[in-house]
Amino acid sequence: MIICAIGGLEIGLICLVVLLIFGGKKLPELMRGAGKGVKSFKEGMAEPSDEEVKRRVDEEVRRRADEEVQRRVDDEVRRRADEEMRRRADEETRHKEAETATPDDELK
Repeated sequence: MIICAIGGLEIGLICLVVLLIFGGKKLPELMRGAGKGVKSFKEGMAEPSDEEVKRRVDEEVRRRADEEVQRRVDDEVRRRADEEMRRRADEETRHKEAETATPDDELK
């Protein structure tokens, strides 16, 4: 690790340069931000708790169930639309046949 190769004098010199660059007022804010970043990184790397795993599984089950319900609704809507189109086409065909029928056709 690089930290092992850095001695106390080098660390002090780095701290002095950082203090000169950012100033005494800005340094605590920078360190606070760095600390929050490290904490967030550690939380992200930690194993999820049992509650978190259960919550994620429940969300996934709920999402898949919702997708299945939506698929069924979509299928039913398509089926009904197809039936309606067939019914209208049949009515139109019967209407055209009735218009083209001659009186002789009716006697047969």
